[in-house]
Amino acid sequence: MKSSFRSIAHSIGLLVGCSIAMGCAIDTSVDESVTEPDGKLGKTTQAWSVVNHGTTNDLIGVPIEPQVGHTCWLSGVTGDLSKGRQWEPLAVQSTAHVHVPLGGNQWTLFAHGGAWQNQFNDRVWANNPVFASAVCVQKSTSAGGKWKGRPTTVTPPQWITGLGPGGTFSFLRRQCFLSGVVGGDGFWTQPYNYARVVRVGANETNPAHPTPGWYVEANMLSTVNGDAYVFASCVDINFAAPRFEAQVIGPSAVPLTNGPGIKNCGLTQIKGAFNKNDWSDGATLASPSTQNGQWTLHVSVGKVADAVCYE
Repeated sequence: MKSSFRSIAHSIGLLVGCSIAMGCAIDTSVDESVTEPDGKLGKTTQAWSVVNHGTTNDLIGVPIEPQVGHTCWLSGVTGDLSKGRQWEPLAVQSTAHVHVPLGGNQWTLFAHGGAWQNQFNDRVWANNPVFASAVCVQKSTSAGGKWKGRPTTVTPPQWITGLGPGGTFSFLRRQCFLSGVVGGDGFWTQPYNYARVVRVGANETNPAHPTPGWYVEANMLSTVNGDAYVFASCVDINFAAPRFEAQVIGPSAVPLTNGPGIKNCGLTQIKGAFNKNDWSDGATLASPSTQNGQWTLHVSVGKVADAVCYE
């Protein structure tokens, strides 16, 4: 049987003839071409795939890849993360998160605004837009972690995992990315708010990061309406593989990569007030049209984003 190849490419969608008040969903596929020499549905075999999804009120999400043999993380977050609540039974927090749902077996991208419960026990959507992009690669997940806010004092950085499967001197190195941010009323309203993953080397430990390895951290306090959350996912890559990284201060669009190799990219930090009623306001990695093309990080005014790419 001949091998099958399925090419999936998605680009950032724009609302056309769609009112935010309508609670519209965006999941625009620019190209989904299938080349099937044997006439049967084939499995995606490219090095990476990118999926974009944006809504005000979709809680179902977009399934992407099987959990086994794949890992996904965020490559873009735009819109308004500052709406929604947690504690009321029908309340919903604004979310941009790619993960495997509890009891599921497939990576799924969730991007939606927030909601609260009124005095009639109805769910009331804030109709705030949240748009997210996710990159998925054909590598098993080596680790994952979560940061959760708390009241009165900021939750310290949360240790996720070590530097690699063989320790400091392994031929493999571990790379972590942001995989989710969950906001709500009172969160993501200040220019200094951030969510990030941080690598701490053997000689770089400090009181906030006492153990070498990877950490996930943020700086938002819990409120009466809920807790902020940040999630991370990690993969192991070749220690000698070319690596590109950059911090971009908006408004700017900066090419991150060069050369002919296939690169996989993801966000490692977002910073700023993510509270604008604008689908495109935030930070997004624009993926190339070909597998070995170049990636560009687009960051809006008032925002900062860090990204890492590897071959």
